[in-house]
Amino acid sequence: MRLYFLDWHWTRVGQRVFNVEINGTPVLQSFDIVQAAANAGGDGEYIGVENDFTETADPTGTITIRFIRGSADQPMVNAIAIAPSA
Repeated sequence: MRLYFLDWHWTRVGQRVFNVEINGTPVLQSFDIVQAAANAGGDGEYIGVENDFTETADPTGTITIRFIRGSADQPMVNAIAIAPSA
């Protein structure tokens, strides 16, 4: 599973901070898109980041993703890609 993030609204660290759970397990905590982009070598403004996770669907084929409000603004994601493992 791959989650893609790009915050075109906020451009400074700390303006959007949130958490992500997949199948009830926290995978991103206090996640700040601008900070993650800066950590990846960008200037932190208008630079996208992606996060990969290995997850297993439940017996019905469902994967549950929760975006949980953190300390600033609302959570956001730009795209979600799910592919079978090779």
